[in-house]
Amino acid sequence: MKKMFRLLVGAAAIHIAFTACSESDDAIIRPERLDGIWDMWWVLDRDDVEYEPEGQYLRAIFNSDGTLVINKALQGHDLSYSGTYELINNTVHITTGDGAPEQLEFVGIAGDEASAWYYDSDGGQYHIGIRKQNHLSPEWLAGTWHKTWIRADTIWVSDEWGKIDTDSIDWVATFDDDSLTYSVHLSLADSRLSPSESAVTYSGEYEIDCDTLTGTTMDGLSERMEVLSIMSANTIIVRHMRDRAGMSGTVIGMKRY
Repeated sequence: MKKMFRLLVGAAAIHIAFTACSESDDAIIRPERLDGIWDMWWVLDRDDVEYEPEGQYLRAIFNSDGTLVINKALQGHDLSYSGTYELINNTVHITTGDGAPEQLEFVGIAGDEASAWYYDSDGGQYHIGIRKQNHLSPEWLAGTWHKTWIRADTIWVSDEWGKIDTDSIDWVATFDDDSLTYSVHLSLADSRLSPSESAVTYSGEYEIDCDTLTGTTMDGLSERMEVLSIMSANTIIVRHMRDRAGMSGTVIGMKRY
């Protein structure tokens, strides 16, 4: 009986130790686990239903030295700012560059995915799903991407045509990860433009540094595409910048088909 009792106690101790270790691994965000890029990929609506928000995003980049960068658009406008943070238990206490406090509280963790509460400095509270991401690579980017939305209602095209409605813009970009080349087809459905003016196709070469793509067209023009968030395996939000009039500094939602 005593031997059986000792065996039962030993088994219970092993079970408790295993359970505690599992909870420690799965439920706690340690600094080395937090370091890196975290992107929002779903939000809970008022009925607690998950949805992928179009036009909304949140990217938090945590550095090991206690600094961070946040790119976000949760209330209809795009913001990018830097700051510092301190990790206490499962809550990241953020101080923006302006000294404003924010918090990111992890409430459920499964591998590189988590649910969290984000409390911003404007009083907003968001229950979100966030996922740890790798830096952008040519292999991940390869394929054909289509514009699904553009932040602005209108964009400036030229001195002659001025602004046009962004709903009339069709923007398709194809990236080749072997040759590091890309091509873009841009069409503008505007009655003021002739057929030759309403559609443009150009190509060039590109390189990637962290999460910014720099392209040089065959005409020698440069453009940049900064990743603001990776929402899913085939959905991305970027800020597109060119060295001449057009979609300069415009936030674009893109989907790969």
